[in-house]
Amino acid sequence: MLEFNDVSKTYKNGFNALYTINLKINQGEFVYIIGPTGSGKSTLMKLINGEEIPTKGKVLLDGVDVGELSHKKIPIYRQKLGVVFQDYRLLQAKTVFENVYFALEVINVEKAKARRRVREVLDMVGLSDKANSYPSQLSGGQQQRAAIARAIANQPKLLIADEPTGNLDPLMSKEIIQLLGKINREEQTTILMVTHDDNIVDFYKKRTLILEEGHIVADLVEGGYHSHGN
Repeated sequence: MLEFNDVSKTYKNGFNALYTINLKINQGEFVYIIGPTGSGKSTLMKLINGEEIPTKGKVLLDGVDVGELSHKKIPIYRQKLGVVFQDYRLLQAKTVFENVYFALEVINVEKAKARRRVREVLDMVGLSDKANSYPSQLSGGQQQRAAIARAIANQPKLLIADEPTGNLDPLMSKEIIQLLGKINREEQTTILMVTHDDNIVDFYKKRTLILEEGHIVADLVEGGYHSHGN
């Protein structure tokens, strides 16, 4: 479903962010990506969403060579992706319902169908009773739930969660991880989660990729381990 084939990335200033990354993630997997600041996590994400293109190698999502996409095709390609950030990025002047609806409106989903889907995802993230609230009226955990609802509204193949618990306390963090696990199971959405939170990684065991200085130094699967030989 997602493949990195011999992918390296060197920025214009000469900084080598990634070295010969080989990686395969199957449809429906839930994978943590961990590593210190500067290890290449952000670059990995930018290559997946088409913000950056590889210096060498190929990134393939659903058979699409991301680095070969024209500027015109990138927005269409990004409809396969959902992204959740640490800072929620909700539209403050819109209600929770409108925030989620907007994600479907911009890709021209028919109105009745869009409204139905918004209700469905708000129910899934436990925010049905907050549909008419504004982001400023929500707790941090509720705002992140709203952001997740928006990210999954168009049923993306892949959900990228970039430090989704970074601004939340441990209890809220656990709730968000449980919610992502539920989406992974019920919607069959592949989830890639970048995190610094070792407690979560230890508590909710999933496949874990460890990056260091642009290399995948470990690929830990539940009950096993295989090295990438980088």
